[in-house]
Amino acid sequence: MENNRDKSRLLLVTRQGQSRYAFSAENVVEVITSPAITPLPGQPDYLRGLISYKGRVVPVLSLRALRGLDADADEPICVMIRMDDLLLALTVDSAESLMEDNGRRVEYDESLLNGKFIKLDCAIPGDPVILVLNLKKVYQAVESHFNS
Repeated sequence: MENNRDKSRLLLVTRQGQSRYAFSAENVVEVITSPAITPLPGQPDYLRGLISYKGRVVPVLSLRALRGLDADADEPICVMIRMDDLLLALTVDSAESLMEDNGRRVEYDESLLNGKFIKLDCAIPGDPVILVLNLKKVYQAVESHFNS
């Protein structure tokens, strides 16, 4: 990545099955191969467990399970995400590329979403469409469900 590129205008594009999801690169700390995850018994499928990351215990969310799909399938990539003081990991099938957010948008409605926790900022046209996740709203939906 070039040094003169504004990280706040870059999106990390990931793949989950046949769908493509993106989120702001400024929230991405690192993309790693999924480490050993310590499962937490009795937790919802979307909370895969905990990992140790650079001396911190970090919750791991599964994009597949957040979409309402089979949570037992392997997601080999783990994206480390920072939002303010919160550090979390999101497992995905693959991290494809960085792309510049050029402002192109298509209208979307809830029918594009599969999973009650997925919250979008926008959809970018293409084949397939890239669904841009609002990470804060996704986390708030998970936290609200978890605490209820």
